[in-house]
Amino acid sequence: MPRVPRKSSIALSLPVLLLLGREPLMPPGHKLHEQSQQGVERLIAQLGQAKDSKRSYQAFLKLLKDKPKKALPLLAKAIPGFSVYARSLAFSLISSYPRELSEKTFRKLLECADPSIELRAALALYRFGNRKAISKINNLLNKASPGRKRAELLRQLGSLSDPGLQGTVRSLLGPGADFMELDAALDYLSLSKDPKGPKAAKRLLDSPDLPSSSRSLIQAFLLSRNQVSETNNLAKELASTRDFYRLQKFLMRADTLPKPILGALVQYLQHHKNSYQSRYAIDLLTKHHYREALPLIRKLVNSKQAMVSQAAFSALQKLGGFSDRSSLYLLLKSKDPSLVLKAAKTLRRLDDFSGLPRVLEIIRSQAPQAVSIRYQAIQALGNFRSPRAVPLLLQTLLDPKPLNRSQASYALGMTLRCLLPYKRIDLSSAGYKPSAPASTREKAVARLQAWWKRISRRK
Repeated sequence: MPRVPRKSSIALSLPVLLLLGREPLMPPGHKLHEQSQQGVERLIAQLGQAKDSKRSYQAFLKLLKDKPKKALPLLAKAIPGFSVYARSLAFSLISSYPRELSEKTFRKLLECADPSIELRAALALYRFGNRKAISKINNLLNKASPGRKRAELLRQLGSLSDPGLQGTVRSLLGPGADFMELDAALDYLSLSKDPKGPKAAKRLLDSPDLPSSSRSLIQAFLLSRNQVSETNNLAKELASTRDFYRLQKFLMRADTLPKPILGALVQYLQHHKNSYQSRYAIDLLTKHHYREALPLIRKLVNSKQAMVSQAAFSALQKLGGFSDRSSLYLLLKSKDPSLVLKAAKTLRRLDDFSGLPRVLEIIRSQAPQAVSIRYQAIQALGNFRSPRAVPLLLQTLLDPKPLNRSQASYALGMTLRCLLPYKRIDLSSAGYKPSAPASTREKAVARLQAWWKRISRRK
């Protein structure tokens, strides 16, 4: 007689398992076809959303974690319709797949009829070791429309150092070149440290038809390669130009700057005190230790532009501009809480507690600017190790934000251990934990406040 298998050993089909509500045994990483296909399509559509970058990034993280193979052909079709941000995420996602899958997808994108995407795909293949991709990159640059379109492609090259590519970019230099294109081409030659770039730039300087703005750009490029050239035109342009942001990136790469250029940076600051670009001029003057700029930089600490103000404060610290504390005392009167906090912290490092009252004010304040730096202010308050800080630190243990409560707990612990070195300080013994329910925290803080009141009376 044939052996009848026992009931428990009968293999159940997938539909039966699903009806019984049991999970079918699947190899790791396997997904049901319908769920995988529809789910991936939804995530690709969400990734490409131009209006909601947060949702786009969430889709990217999900796809990055699961890496479904079905996503790659869908991405290759969808990328041309993506925003610039979504394209960046998509290329990062494709690069995260196993190399053979990534390369296959990038090769498909080489024929998508969008020069920007084709260039990005060719660059990815080149970085994978496919040196033939450089001919595709060169063709795209040569065929691109002169001006903004070609400049956009040049910006994607980064610091890729390839002699053939550098030669192609050098061939684009000319006295009649569009200013944006010239800027992008020189930027690439500077970043890639093209050894023949300076010579080509100097030849271009000899052209009598070269516009003044282009001449300044080339002079700045030569400085970035530490090539000394005539800089009068650049100095004049720096002092007044609206294209300062294009010039400063080259100057930032220079090991040294001639005095006329440093003087021009000071002139720029005098006329652009509240321009956010001024922070770059301050950084350049600081990098080259130009102390002659200190009087002006002191004034810029009170700039209406926060980034300029912060750059000026940092410059004063590096250039020794706070050797006289009177500058710091003036900053304590500033209406900008971030400046007040920096001044107070600097004074504390000099064992000067003049800034303590202002730090207490910042923590108590409900003004948006003060609230945004409350965490840093609590941190600074703990570093004073002063008994005057304890009542407010106790109160801040009830702050609505968990991070502020945690910092207050840490700062209070440090302060108490410094003030009472022979006592074992443990806030949890009073029942306090930053993550505890509000009612529990309130009772614990009340006990701590009563304890501190008794300790203070004894002293």
